[in-house]
Formats: sequence, structure tokens, C-alpha cells
Amino acid sequence: MSKKCSRCYEDNDYPVDIKTNIPPTQRWTDINTPAPPPQLNKGLYGGPPNNSPWMGKPVVPTTTYFMQVLLKSCDPPPPPGATEQYPTENRLGNNYTAQPGVNWFNSAYDERGPYNMKVIDPNFNKEKDNKEKDNKEKYNKNNSN
Repeated sequence: MSKKCSRCYEDNDYPVDIKTNIPPTQRWTDINTPAPPPQLNKGLYGGPPNNSPWMGKPVVPTTTYFMQVLLKSCDPPPPPGATEQYPTENRLGNNYTAQPGVNWFNSAYDERGPYNMKVIDPNFNKEKDNKEKDNKEKYNKNNSN
């Protein structure tokens, strides 16, 4: 490995997620597969589209959407860092979980490292709040059929 490559992340944590055109809250089985659109009447009732009060609301059925969008709208709001605590147990099947706001710990290279740990990015929520609202609106607009 070249010196340039071996030092590129020295004393610098880097994101767990790889950037793609699909927002992390809408990733399905991998970084390149979007979640399917919501079913007509949320899959509960047949007939024409219905917006009655008892009908479910359209959501993206992913862990990341739950953690980053739905959990933030609860009352009282979650404590700081709660929306970055993802379940990460790997098992066969559809268990891909995007982890925005989580970085690989790469800040200390001494005789004990490197380490295989994930840490919370303290600047994550400050940067993304407005961007996530825009992505949610685009998804709902494109999948409202």
C-alpha cells in the first residue's frame, strides 16, 4: 500500500455508508436497491385510494427510515444519539441496514490499533436535517400512485 493511501484516513473517522443516488433511508437490500413503493391503501384494503383517518400513513419500510424520520417525530423527542443506534446483527435474508451518522473509528493509530469499531458522528444531524426533508418529499411525490 502506498504512503498516500495508508495515511488518507489517519486520525480521521470515515462514514460506514457508501454514497449512492439512493438516500440511506430508502435503501432496501443493498446500497443500489431502492425500497419498493407503498401498496395501494397501505395493503390493508382494496378499492380506490383512500385517505380516511383509520388508514395507515405511507412510510418507507426500512430500519433507517424508522430511526431517522419516524423516531424524530415522536413526543417527547429521543435523547441525543438515539437515532444513530442501529441494530447490526448480520443474518441471511433482507437485513441490510444503512447507518447514516455512524463512522468507522479511525482516529487513533498507535501500537494497539487499528480498531474495528463504529462510532457516532457528532456533526451528522446538524448537516442533514434539511436534506432529509427534501428526500422524503421527493419519495412521497414519486410513489403516491
